[in-house]
Amino acid sequence: MPSLVRLVAVLSIVATGFVSCNTDEEENHGEILPVEMAFTTGLPIMLITTPDSCSITSKTDWIKKAQIIIVGPYKTELLRTEADIKGRGNVTWRLYPKKPYSLKTNSRISILGMKAAKRWVLLANWADRTLLRNDVAFECARHTSLEWTPSGTFVELVLNGKYQGTYYLCEKIQIDTSRLNIGTNDAYLMEIDDHYDEVNKFKSGLFHLPYQFREPDDDELTEEQFTYMEHYVEGLEKSLANEDMLMNGEFENWIDPQSFVDWWIVNELCYNKDTGKPRSIFLHKSGVGKLTAGPVWDFDFRTFTLYEDVYVANHFPYTRRLFKNKEFQALAKRRWADLRPALDSIPMYIDEQAAKIRASADLNIRMWPVTSKGNMDEQLSFDEAVDRMKQS
Repeated sequence: MPSLVRLVAVLSIVATGFVSCNTDEEENHGEILPVEMAFTTGLPIMLITTPDSCSITSKTDWIKKAQIIIVGPYKTELLRTEADIKGRGNVTWRLYPKKPYSLKTNSRISILGMKAAKRWVLLANWADRTLLRNDVAFECARHTSLEWTPSGTFVELVLNGKYQGTYYLCEKIQIDTSRLNIGTNDAYLMEIDDHYDEVNKFKSGLFHLPYQFREPDDDELTEEQFTYMEHYVEGLEKSLANEDMLMNGEFENWIDPQSFVDWWIVNELCYNKDTGKPRSIFLHKSGVGKLTAGPVWDFDFRTFTLYEDVYVANHFPYTRRLFKNKEFQALAKRRWADLRPALDSIPMYIDEQAAKIRASADLNIRMWPVTSKGNMDEQLSFDEAVDRMKQS
């Protein structure tokens, strides 16, 4: 039986005939390490080979029928399947040298213990010296009452026979029975994001927030559904903008307050400054239910770092207004008292995860030196950056 390293090279040769593509690789990083190094860190290895070894150059066009093999640290094959692959992200795709990817399998499958589904994400975490920020933020959220939080695991990525370093394979945010399970009839998944690059979108009337429809999909969203959500947000914002309505708590007719408190706690703990832009703020609504905060997402940049002594999540206009209501303040105090015992375990979790990926992180930084300055730990060693993360 050929070795798995040799199998990577074989797959690069035999996976042909599907598309015509560019095979030039952009070399915009540090050292190029041999693929054998991926097998030395103890993490699962994900081997992806595109047809004709196509370079992945688009976040809109899928490359079909990439071959995927996942093996364990002892070279035991854990999964063999096909998937379509493309780039993903905004700044992370356009400006960062280490690219993130989206995966779509032909059928619902479980990967590395995560629940079966078709859509998956490979996060590169290039700007994060610790590589842990997204994973730790998700762990914080899992201790709250938020409806659902993505699961993920660290892997070594080998793409078209080339070692790419440490990636975070995780679940895609989507309405699904194994993910955000809120039904499909008149269920909405919205994202507030200043990139404002989805097809179906609107700016809210009073707070001028960039709302985007993530679900229903572009080809499924009806004009009636679009108008309904636009008017719903208008009603919510009136209840927040009007002082009397705010003090009377009329926002409770529009939102689930506890979800907004728990979302706020997670973003405060992780010191997520992107809430003020705003970026990657997901909200969902099921049928006749209220608008609910979450899932949380996107913590790799400008997080876990104290820039100033303020409540950063209150840069988001909704929470800034909500905290003027005394009942909402009281709810936040109660939720913090309830959640703090569990959240006190987060520093230990950080240590455990750091131990798991330390060998991989040492290789990753050699290939992908961090030159951005958003997290202010770029020049630290891995252990120093992890310690700083816990202190924040």
